[in-house]
Amino acid sequence: MKKAVLIFLLLAGTAVGANAQKLGHTNIQELLMLLPERAEAEKKIQNLAKTLEERLSAMSAEYQQKVQTYQNEQGEMSATIRDSEARSIMELEQRISEFQQNAQSEIQQKENELLNPMIDRLTKAIEQVGKDHGFTYIYDTSAGSILYKGGEDVTPLVKQQLEL
Repeated sequence: MKKAVLIFLLLAGTAVGANAQKLGHTNIQELLMLLPERAEAEKKIQNLAKTLEERLSAMSAEYQQKVQTYQNEQGEMSATIRDSEARSIMELEQRISEFQQNAQSEIQQKENELLNPMIDRLTKAIEQVGKDHGFTYIYDTSAGSILYKGGEDVTPLVKQQLEL
């Protein structure tokens, strides 16, 4: 009997404690899009992607030209020249493939380099809003994991903290 009363008191205390929690939610993706430095970061990423794409296009054009020349002239080539040209085409294919992989990696690195300071700034603003306004938890609605928005929308408070 004493155990049952003790369990009841513990559960009642937990329920009272849970009710005292102040919950909030915000959309981090929306806030990131509002940051003034976001536009400049996107511009830098797009410029890098364009530069890499232009280089890839040049490599692809060179590849197409080599393949076309090889196909048109292979009947007139000696076996040694034909083998050499085939190896050259395969090496160019390999370089193009490596370039594509390195370009994707470089773009991802640049995105991280430019976005991480913005994410840090946003995180600090959310933490400050949480402290200043007594929130126990602030959830990110952009993650799609919120099934019920029962808390307060703190997006305006975070915007104010970020001076947006």
